[in-house]
Amino acid sequence: MTVLHVSSALLPSGWADNARIIVRDGRISSVERGAAAQLNDARHTIAVPGIASLHRNAFQRGMAGLAEMRSPTAFAASGAAAGLCPVMEASLGDGVFPARDIPGQGGRFGTGTASNILVGVADELRQPDYCHRLHYRERNVLALTGGSSTGRSLFDGALAGGTQALGQTAAGLHTGAAADIVTLNVEHSSLGRRKGDVIPESWIFAAGHGAVDCVYARGVKVVENGRHHSRQRACKDFSAVVRRLAA
Repeated sequence: MTVLHVSSALLPSGWADNARIIVRDGRISSVERGAAAQLNDARHTIAVPGIASLHRNAFQRGMAGLAEMRSPTAFAASGAAAGLCPVMEASLGDGVFPARDIPGQGGRFGTGTASNILVGVADELRQPDYCHRLHYRERNVLALTGGSSTGRSLFDGALAGGTQALGQTAAGLHTGAAADIVTLNVEHSSLGRRKGDVIPESWIFAAGHGAVDCVYARGVKVVENGRHHSRQRACKDFSAVVRRLAA
């Protein structure tokens, strides 16, 4: 059993103070709001749900010959979730997904990465927003409603679309959900003293991947202090392959 005590956690109902999240067998067994930390709890300041990484090439292979070009309205009405890799799509000049139109009509999208340049949730969410700002010459184009948080809208959209694509019933940190949890580093200069929806704004548009502190996958901590537990070995193996290819 793993227990996390989080000063500020993003739950399906919104931000909650002093949330105590109990994990058993890879799933969240309970979430208690306004709880006191216990002696052996893993203590974190900010926690958000992990977002599914949707690789668009997997969608292309799975749907080869089964899809056709549709208007945003028709796509939204189909109930499908689009799998986007915005950084790679920008790098290749593939075009811009109509992220303003489709969610506004009830459609969903999820993000992933197929990029050899950048790998990060914040990068993938920031890219479509900046593309739309440039195209429409407006700010906050992808905020769901006037005055709402663009960062929160992007995060919630990708979380919902990724959850649907994986065939899960509900998104977020709730009882029964997979214990995929990301904690953020409040010592990062862009996150200090941030609260509520200013947190995803600051993470996506300012802090980037440097804001990630820990990652729990099915309740197992695989990233700590911003470093994956297999990072050293992976970097060593990667460097060896690059040297061999360049020889």
